[in-house]
Amino acid sequence: MAIAYAADPERVSRGPNWLEWDRFDMFAKVPVNPDALRPMLRTLLVDRFHFLAHTEERPTNAYTLVAHKPQLMNADPASRTKCQEG
Repeated sequence: MAIAYAADPERVSRGPNWLEWDRFDMFAKVPVNPDALRPMLRTLLVDRFHFLAHTEERPTNAYTLVAHKPQLMNADPASRTKCQEG
């Protein structure tokens, strides 16, 4: 979907459940002009999968995990153990 609509995959949201899990191989003769590939792919998605796209932008929530002052300590050399081969 991202290739057909020239969108970042992270920006593609919603859709049927199979969109995330099912994979399909498509074989098609493509024109020499690469600019004609996207419209051709969109037509194929509509004809074969009855895919309808809504190109709109919606705000979504995002969360960031930030460590302000990581407090890591050096490991005690006495607690180190050697790997034992079995």
